[in-house]
Amino acid sequence: ERRRGRYRLALPHALRVLEICEKVFGKEHPQNAACLSQLGEIRLRSGDSTGAARDFERALALARRTDMGSSEYAIALNN
Repeated sequence: ERRRGRYRLALPHALRVLEICEKVFGKEHPQNAACLSQLGEIRLRSGDSTGAARDFERALALARRTDMGSSEYAIALNN
């Protein structure tokens, strides 16, 4: 439970990182797939499997739309 609490503390920071990435790069930039994937991992480890699934699905869809190369795709979706 202690570890989950730490991930919950990280969640607002991960949301902020995604917000900044979308603002700097634009919402359809491949870098956002990595941010979404990391956000999903934090949600999953904090016990929010529904939110994590949503973030992972968004990351996958973005990676497919932006036609990432296979190595970039693997790095972005390392979860």
